[in-house]
Amino acid sequence: MLRFRAIPWTLVGPRATIGTSEPNHLPTRFSPTMRKIEQLMNQAITDSKDWQQDNTSVFTTGGSTSVFLHGHEIARITHDGVSLNNKGWLTATTKSRMNAILKEHGAGDYVCQKNFKWFIFDGLTKELKGFPTNEWCQLGAI
Repeated sequence: MLRFRAIPWTLVGPRATIGTSEPNHLPTRFSPTMRKIEQLMNQAITDSKDWQQDNTSVFTTGGSTSVFLHGHEIARITHDGVSLNNKGWLTATTKSRMNAILKEHGAGDYVCQKNFKWFIFDGLTKELKGFPTNEWCQLGAI
């Protein structure tokens, strides 16, 4: 039996599909599928504030915001766009943090995986591109 937890309307907003816990295809800031720590992380990025909780931290210097996971810089957000680097850690948590950042601050891109290989789905060209391991990958701004 599937169970859905109640989600406050204020966190989901009017883009949610009424009667379900799943949002429609329009992105929302506080999607019910995004973890609470990722919501707080995105809010810190948006507000350009330093923030830290558990294994995730956000630091802003000048016009650049960096996101760290377990002390490794996995993302840089600037006016030019988002840069990602998995630092060689092909984990579900790394991918989840990156996708949360892209959902809020990217241009329709997302990180996915097939047969243990990571890819970037380019929201503009609708193409899958290989995600380089332990190298920076620059994605465009919104």
